[in-house]
Amino acid sequence: MWALGALCASASSARAEVPCREVQRTLANGISELDDVDAVLRLAPFIDEATLRTLEGVADRGPDAAAYAAVLAVGFSRRADALGVLRARPGSKTAEIGLGKSLALLALGDGSQTGTIARALSSDDVERRRRTARALARMHQ
Repeated sequence: MWALGALCASASSARAEVPCREVQRTLANGISELDDVDAVLRLAPFIDEATLRTLEGVADRGPDAAAYAAVLAVGFSRRADALGVLRARPGSKTAEIGLGKSLALLALGDGSQTGTIARALSSDDVERRRRTARALARMHQ
């Protein structure tokens, strides 16, 4: 009985592999063009390593809104390799991207940059406070 279950599972996973690859390719292409933070964060748990690298590229060369969303999505992906990707990133070119990196690190359990988050919540403009609060509210507790 157990062998039959293993055979069925391997057959179904082999059939699912091709559509999953197509979904990941579509996700990688589409996520790099989104600057809607909520949409990117909803998709973040489903990204694979290749999409993670795509997001890293968007964070390096994209406009601020897209770069913020991309960096934040890396953290919200909750992938084991995401922490290494974020820690290896050089200093951010703008404060917006720096805040995204701080929130992404916190989403992965690294609270080393919570000062940036606290400053955003206490002394930044209202829109940035709201964006920070929304990201904090979406994090797993």
